[in-house]
Amino acid sequence: MRRRVLAAVVLACCASAFVVSGARTATPAWGKIGALGIGMLEQAVIYHQGLGRQESCTSKGCADVRGYGTVQVVFEHGRVASVDCAAPGSLAGRGCPAGFVLPDGVALGTPVPFASSWRGYVRYQPPDAQYDLFSWKKQVRLGGRAIVVYLTVEKGRVIGIGESAV
Repeated sequence: MRRRVLAAVVLACCASAFVVSGARTATPAWGKIGALGIGMLEQAVIYHQGLGRQESCTSKGCADVRGYGTVQVVFEHGRVASVDCAAPGSLAGRGCPAGFVLPDGVALGTPVPFASSWRGYVRYQPPDAQYDLFSWKKQVRLGGRAIVVYLTVEKGRVIGIGESAV
């Protein structure tokens, strides 16, 4: 009898933790795109989501994740090191998860002014820059960890969002 009561209590706690964590993923958080976040274990992501295409990735530990087929994930040392998604078009993206917005309100299609800084982002020239795209970056803190948020802008609108551990 004690075991049944203990099992019922454990199940109730796990169910409420699942509901709370599920609700948490709906609110914007730095370092996350959909349910995929920086620092998650590679094997857990593969177990729960599966792997999609790998030929579109340039690094060995990179894959599109099947459950969120629109999100590209880079794994380093057995953990998620970066996540990105892009609008269909020049970056050959397939979109971000429906309703995805960063905590600062930036989403695909957000208009960006022609300036050197905006909302804490600064313009920068990435090593593999494309001549017709502008790049922006912003560093934020996630607990004790630094996260760099990257935006790719074409024709004054955000077409790509990426987040990476520093």
